[in-house]
Amino acid sequence: MSKKKRRKRAADRSKRPARPEAHHPLPPRADGTPTLTVSMIARDETRFLPACLESIRGLADEVVVVDTGSNDDTIEIARRFGARVGHFEWVDDFAAARNASLAMARGDWVLSLDADEEIDAVDHVKLRKLIASDCADAFQMSTRNYCKRMTAPNFHPDDGSYPGRCRSEPGWVPSNKVRLWKNGLGMEWRRRVHELLEDSAFEVGARVFRTAVPIHHYGLVGQDGSKLDHYLALGMQAIEEDSSNSGAHLEVGLVLAQRGESEKALEHFAIAAELSPRPAKPLLQAAAVLLTELRFDEARERLETAIELEPDNPEVLHGFGVLEHFDARDHQKAISYLRRSLEISPDYALAHFNLARCHRALGHTDEAMAEIRRAADLAPRHIPVLELHAAIALEKGRPEDALSVIDTSIEVDSANWKTHNNRGIALSRLQRFDDAEAAFRRAESLEPEAEEVRRNLAELARKRGGESAPEGCRGADRAGVSLCMIVKNEEENLGRCLESAREAFDQIVVVDTGSTDRTVEIAGEYGAEVHHFEWCDDFAAARNRSLSFAKCEWIMWLDADDVLHADSVAELRELPRSGIPPAGLHITLLMRHERLFHQQVTQLRILPNRPGIHFEGAIHEQVANSLEAAGVGTDYMPEIVVEHLGYADPIVAREKAVRNLAPLRAAAAAPSATFYEQYNLVQGCFGAGMAAEAEPPLRVLLDDSRCRGTRPDIWSHASVLSGRLRLQGGEAREALADFDRAAEADPESPLAAYFQAAAHKALGDHDRARAALQRAASEPGGVPSIATAVDRVRYQALLELAIGCTGEGDFIQAERLLEQAISISPAHPDAVLALVRVHIQRGRPQQAAELLRTTIGLAGALAELILPLGNLHFERGDLAAAEAVYSKVDRATPRISANLGKVLVLRGRDDEAIPHLESALNEDAALTDLHGVLGDAHLRRGRPEDALDCYENTLRSGLPPSATTMSKIGEAYRALGHRESAALAFRSALELDRSCARAKEALADLTSAATR
Repeated sequence: MSKKKRRKRAADRSKRPARPEAHHPLPPRADGTPTLTVSMIARDETRFLPACLESIRGLADEVVVVDTGSNDDTIEIARRFGARVGHFEWVDDFAAARNASLAMARGDWVLSLDADEEIDAVDHVKLRKLIASDCADAFQMSTRNYCKRMTAPNFHPDDGSYPGRCRSEPGWVPSNKVRLWKNGLGMEWRRRVHELLEDSAFEVGARVFRTAVPIHHYGLVGQDGSKLDHYLALGMQAIEEDSSNSGAHLEVGLVLAQRGESEKALEHFAIAAELSPRPAKPLLQAAAVLLTELRFDEARERLETAIELEPDNPEVLHGFGVLEHFDARDHQKAISYLRRSLEISPDYALAHFNLARCHRALGHTDEAMAEIRRAADLAPRHIPVLELHAAIALEKGRPEDALSVIDTSIEVDSANWKTHNNRGIALSRLQRFDDAEAAFRRAESLEPEAEEVRRNLAELARKRGGESAPEGCRGADRAGVSLCMIVKNEEENLGRCLESAREAFDQIVVVDTGSTDRTVEIAGEYGAEVHHFEWCDDFAAARNRSLSFAKCEWIMWLDADDVLHADSVAELRELPRSGIPPAGLHITLLMRHERLFHQQVTQLRILPNRPGIHFEGAIHEQVANSLEAAGVGTDYMPEIVVEHLGYADPIVAREKAVRNLAPLRAAAAAPSATFYEQYNLVQGCFGAGMAAEAEPPLRVLLDDSRCRGTRPDIWSHASVLSGRLRLQGGEAREALADFDRAAEADPESPLAAYFQAAAHKALGDHDRARAALQRAASEPGGVPSIATAVDRVRYQALLELAIGCTGEGDFIQAERLLEQAISISPAHPDAVLALVRVHIQRGRPQQAAELLRTTIGLAGALAELILPLGNLHFERGDLAAAEAVYSKVDRATPRISANLGKVLVLRGRDDEAIPHLESALNEDAALTDLHGVLGDAHLRRGRPEDALDCYENTLRSGLPPSATTMSKIGEAYRALGHRESAALAFRSALELDRSCARAKEALADLTSAATR
């Protein structure tokens, strides 16, 4: 770093205004909407700040960054992005620093972010709508704290809702805080550490709502614990100043719990409980830590202690009730605690609200309605209360009551399109079709892209016109098999499908529902009869139209993203001559996922062409009921195989899941809903990342003994989903009971066996876990009727068994298991990398390299495969081969950039190496060994000042100083002409290692030059 630059930074840090600078409001926006200031504090944030500021480009009208003492390029980066920069002398008080930043904010609204946080671009419009709606004074936002700790409390695995946002992490832990608020209300930050706005928001009477727009937090990604260490130091300092400070003990306990030091955390929670006049909070925090470690008896002991200490505290009783409801799933016990809370504090609105939730979970809709009404009386404009009230009213068949509640919701938040949509649903049930249409149109104006609204408008149109008998099969006039399809904008898929199927069928019928691309033209190229159907958000109606054009005695239906396996063509050609009596025929369906795994299920795809046979259901349409009504049975032709590619892209799959939720809800809510339709809703909620919404219909299925008796496959899958929810919540024993019930209902289920293993492992029973994994890894006995990722489950079970064998030193068995896993999915890297490690441990690097090359040929140049292959070449000195491999990736990881830079240095190409080394250090500051390599390259290229910066960074990184590093510093100073500094560095090198020839020679040269 240049002296000029150092002097400038020192001058910048010396500017410490005694009070915030005077400022004027921001000029109004051209569109008349409120202005927004993003308020930040920062210190040494060059790693994160550029991405943060880039993420709010176009959203913020002003960015305020208050620097608290940076020694890096933080200030320059902030200014480069156009931020107003302030300075604050750090006093170990986060709230004070944030309030200094807030004082500089000139926008109508303020959004608080940290430098390691980002807002996704897709949410900019949503945030703009929020602040323009005037429905609240402040918004709580959920922060997605991305991390690797899948055992962390409330851990959420990546659901694909924000593609790429998880980066290398498996998921996140959410936290909710007020982050977006109206400026000028008098709100301020409180607490020196873990600062919050909530207390001051309450004091000024702010209306605080919650928004689903998340903040993406990356501070825990690759974190070395420095932030937690800092928070811990502040908390310990507060305890040293006042050992009786219960709040400080509580804060220290929270930090220690985050660091995974549970025993120390529990000690501080215990002290906080002893010191605090209100010990409920530390006791509840202690219980939460214990629950995450499955120490249920100890957790219950803490909760019972809280009740003993504060038996008449309604918040303690309410907290116990909420924990029983969400953690123990003991709704009856939760109800008992909540009722006791209400006996003491009858006007406790939140207790009434949660009591309604408990009754609803148990199916006690009358009691749920009574409690939610009491909550609504106490909190008449509280959005969650209003939403639950309307939902219960609709479930009880009282659309009038629901309508009244929805109208109140609209008064509170008139810009919420979902509320207007729900109003339309209630009005439609009341047969007030004109008013329902007006409500749907209002929802459509607020959210023009909402497919749910369009479906409701189409359904309303059908109701107004009167229901007509469905179309369907009309009877055959010839032998053979007809193919029937419905399509829309499928130019990318249709050709592939028809190419696979053209030789199998005597007639091809394609019904187009509104394509605007080449779909119709492609269908004609394959000789299809093309018909048109006006889309009305009803898959059954469209399929029935296609059946009405079928002329052959047998009909098979395909989707455009299906592919008929080649071996199935002959089977279909033989079907008319097989003598099989007319029946609905199930075939084998492979549902491909992410090109690596597939789910294997049976599906009814072949029908006899008889009048009266038709599909039912606006979504996940079924034909089984009409077959039964027509007296037609079913059979199975496993040799006919169709591969479905519609879920190969995880982003598309998630979009489908979200799109399908509205019709799934409607189908499950119908009085005639089947177990299959109820299960579809549960799966749809999980697929859309809404596990909490899945729980009520999941409980309905599990509590219905008829489901277990008539559809054990559905009941088993529902039990697995229930167990997964419990396992994620830290209830391993309860989860195991669910998985055991699933295995009992469906003994062949690999999914139940796999999760039995996960529960046993969580409970520390590794022998039973291994036995369950062996069951999960075994070949399936048949094809399931419910979609199951059989390959994925077997693959993961084999991988985990192999890892266990490796840990025990049984490399031969590990290799056998890994080869089995790779045979299931040759392109998936996990088992490949595990087998590479086994080959290396067994002294077979050539086999490891060959395996990696083969997998890269199948999967592409994945960074996780490129790195070990390049390293193998690097380690044996084949630098040209290493360079070629590292250079294959489109976007290198920091480690690949680092190794490529090292290879280029060794090959004498310093100028090419420097950008790679700098890129690696910018992305991952933990690669401290690179500072010296980069410094050497700069020194050789005649840039001693840059080299000196690198060598000094090596010393600042925390690595112990070495004679080599000090010698290099000396050489850099000597190249700059600073003889005294150079001599001092060489002497320091000799103090560290008296035999350092490099330092001896250089010091002798300096001494000789000085005497001449």
